[in-house]
Amino acid sequence: IESNGDGDYAKGLLCSIVDFDKAVNLTHELGGVVIIHGGDKHGSIENEMDHANSKKPTPEELYASLDITKTEIISSKIDIIELPNFERRQAKNAHFYNSVFLKPCMVASDAHERCEYDVLGEKITWVKADTTFEGFKQAIIDYHLGGVYLTKENIKSQKQTKKLVQNLQASVVSGSALYVAVEEDGGGENSISAKVEDLKDTGYVTPKEMGQNMTANQIYESGKTIAGELTKIGINLNLAPVADLASDQNPSYAMRCLGSDADGVADLLDDFVSGMREGGLSVTLKTFPGIGNVSADVTESIAENTDSLMTIRDTNFVPYASGIQAGADCVMVSNAAYSKLTVKKVPAFMSQDIVTKLLREELGFDGIVMTSPLNDNVIENNYTNEFAVVEAVKAGCDLIVLPGNFKECYEALITAVEEGRIDEKVINTSVRRILQNKIQRGILVLE
Repeated sequence: IESNGDGDYAKGLLCSIVDFDKAVNLTHELGGVVIIHGGDKHGSIENEMDHANSKKPTPEELYASLDITKTEIISSKIDIIELPNFERRQAKNAHFYNSVFLKPCMVASDAHERCEYDVLGEKITWVKADTTFEGFKQAIIDYHLGGVYLTKENIKSQKQTKKLVQNLQASVVSGSALYVAVEEDGGGENSISAKVEDLKDTGYVTPKEMGQNMTANQIYESGKTIAGELTKIGINLNLAPVADLASDQNPSYAMRCLGSDADGVADLLDDFVSGMREGGLSVTLKTFPGIGNVSADVTESIAENTDSLMTIRDTNFVPYASGIQAGADCVMVSNAAYSKLTVKKVPAFMSQDIVTKLLREELGFDGIVMTSPLNDNVIENNYTNEFAVVEAVKAGCDLIVLPGNFKECYEALITAVEEGRIDEKVINTSVRRILQNKIQRGILVLE
């Protein structure tokens, strides 16, 4: 949605021959998102601003030069703001504007050529307006994407989401199907049901409240209800539940845990996972081997768990073993470091000792192992995404979650195979696991 070229976005809306509300409503109904062009005051901000020695302007300086109408930006009708072409192809500045406008932002090119941009965890293929969806479809075909992760920015209503999922699934090549994932604990600030008004059936009961106030059968039924609500709109994979133990060291994360007693949590997790599975939803246990007692924000810095292997076996492993036995499809591995388990201080999903030796061999998990989100600051500030992807696959991960620069990561894996750093059999084994799971769960139907 652009102005009429008079340099004033608000006036452009008023002068437009297309009714703004109708255009937005139709876009959402068809499963699309509304992206407004933020614009700048007089053409190129970079040319306007006088910076000594060609110093690039800071996000704060650029923000001061924008003419975006904040009233429109904070409107619930707008999904994403496209910012001008400063810092072209570097989406990291979008995090600054997101905190200012409270809306997802992307740094884009004014030329609108086809490019991939990171929009706070979502990859957007940006092409000319008349081919946007076709461009995204082509990306699915070209790169054989395994799945998509939907957030509150994608989900506006049950009807709109169902249509969006249908369009996404229709884009895949013959003989394939997408995981369509959300994060749903059952309640609490991390759950999609708490963020979208049209998803209320789960009742907003946090896992902590479940563990304190619900019987085993009630927790089973809660899992089944969650699955029913999500699968009816096309969601087939839940990036939950948390299988960690609650701790006073991390009170906010404790809200997402079913309790602090290993045996008690194991029993409840069995019921929760079984309920979701019975309802037809694929399930992810997280965040192995446990971050309940890690006090630091694991998404911002490499937090460290100093528990011994014996302690982790006696505590954290107990609920994970139960969830695996109950039929969990996936396990998400932590981006925290475990100094008593590994030689180097690296995120757990990059460690073969944790992914292969402990999760695969000791706990016997043969399902899908996925990384923590690679677009978290803890990864982007310490590693290139290409390095993180290659190390994750070498460690034993099957599924890469939200890489910040998708095309480069894709090519990095190909290069690693060609150079012999990763055996092609490793890739084939992971693909086989994913396809088998999709077939078993009815996501991929063989004709």
